[in-house]
Amino acid sequence: MERGKKIFGYADEASSSAKSIAQYQKLKQALRRAMAKPPVTDPTLKGLMDDLYRANATVGSGSTAAAVRQEMATGQPVGNVFHTQKAGDYLKALEKWVKNNPSASASDRHAAEQVILDLKDALGP
Repeated sequence: MERGKKIFGYADEASSSAKSIAQYQKLKQALRRAMAKPPVTDPTLKGLMDDLYRANATVGSGSTAAAVRQEMATGQPVGNVFHTQKAGDYLKALEKWVKNNPSASASDRHAAEQVILDLKDALGP
């Protein structure tokens, strides 16, 4: 069969769908990168979020992940400190919080999961 030919009319839809999914994933990534500090109710999670976001930051959203991305791009520390170690430590702390709090509110769990994804994105593979 020739490349690009339709199979029962679905080949073009599958290709279009794959492109849409990829675009959607890129949009979600961009939104996470721009995300302000999420409001949370759990006191432990609030402490983690407070440590990960700086209110009057000059880089990105003020997140530790934004600082890591800036440092990776420039090779220079943000605020005279590299943030990679902090990002890795808090990534583990957030993952532990999610694991240990299965009955936490859906909004708190979602906030933690989004920050985890943002930190992973910043730290890279």
